[in-house]
Amino acid sequence: MNRAECEEKIIEEFKKIVEIYHQYNPAGTYLTLAYLDDDWMHVNNRYYNEESPDYEFPIIVNLDI
Repeated sequence: MNRAECEEKIIEEFKKIVEIYHQYNPAGTYLTLAYLDDDWMHVNNRYYNEESPDYEFPIIVNLDI
């Protein structure tokens, strides 16, 4: 697989993740995902900001893999 193919597949899958996020919170505007060395995965939205549309819909994932 080359870089363009890899990036296109990541984009396709991320769009699916955003769809899932919007099923949970249609007004949501922020989602971040991180992955580190087959050891750790992190996902969160702006649940910590009272003015954010995510405040009532927290996503907090810290996962050791």
